[in-house]
Amino acid sequence: MPAQKHIDKIRRMKPGLNLEVEHTKFINYWLSKTGKDATKLDWGRTWENWMLTAKEERPQDYKPGYQKRLEYNTHRFTQKYQPENPLNQPGSIFAIERGTE
Repeated sequence: MPAQKHIDKIRRMKPGLNLEVEHTKFINYWLSKTGKDATKLDWGRTWENWMLTAKEERPQDYKPGYQKRLEYNTHRFTQKYQPENPLNQPGSIFAIERGTE
């Protein structure tokens, strides 16, 4: 495990990051690495850099901006341009009467 100062720093900088999962990825990656690339002078800083480049988890209901705009514009379009169904107007012989069966 890295020193507590490294952990605290990352928790402050990236509060949405799942440290347990990313730490496991970090350990697995570096245990499988060999050669000169696997030799580090400062493992704490190496750990910090790994965590800083890791992606934070998004909430389940997260939608990127383009998807929000698409849903908003689709809703506006259907409200403005969707023609009324003349067959389902009150008084029409095809109208669905609520509450009567």
